[in-house]
Amino acid sequence: MSEVTVQKIETEAQFDDSPTGLALKWNAEMVAAAENQKSWVEAGDKVVKRFLDNRSDLRSDGDTRVNLFTSNV
Repeated sequence: MSEVTVQKIETEAQFDDSPTGLALKWNAEMVAAAENQKSWVEAGDKVVKRFLDNRSDLRSDGDTRVNLFTSNV
């Protein structure tokens, strides 16, 4: 399998008007979009984990946890 290198997009003219050129362009676009959105996705993952509140630790007597994330106050 051939290795594809991702290059920074300066202009659209730097990519050939061929299937390989288009593939390289869209690969660079996808990598740039993933890098741009990385912190947003990580923050969303933290919110989902907090919302689900899946804790596997043992709870001792008197240790009550209430998930107020979904309560109707």
